[in-house]
Amino acid sequence: MGQQSAQLVNCKKCGTLFVKSSNRDICDNCYKQEVEWTDTIKNFIHTSGKAKVPLEEIIQGTGLEKDDVEHLFEKGKLFGSSGNVIVGEQDGIFITF
Repeated sequence: MGQQSAQLVNCKKCGTLFVKSSNRDICDNCYKQEVEWTDTIKNFIHTSGKAKVPLEEIIQGTGLEKDDVEHLFEKGKLFGSSGNVIVGEQDGIFITF
């Protein structure tokens, strides 16, 4: 009754073949990496003591690639508990928690 079968698919991020048994389109390793990056960014913002942290400062302070930070933002992973994410057209992404 309503059982969902697992599929063998390529990870959208690294291309590794994995068994897709959830809604994720990335393998477990890439998922764990995204969780780690998200935690790194959140910790950096919390310890910065600033109300708003520019994208470039997040990149410099965490050592992450701009594309990776933007990817996490686009996936909705960088929303704080209050849901505060500020996007400025000229200034880039500012994130507050």
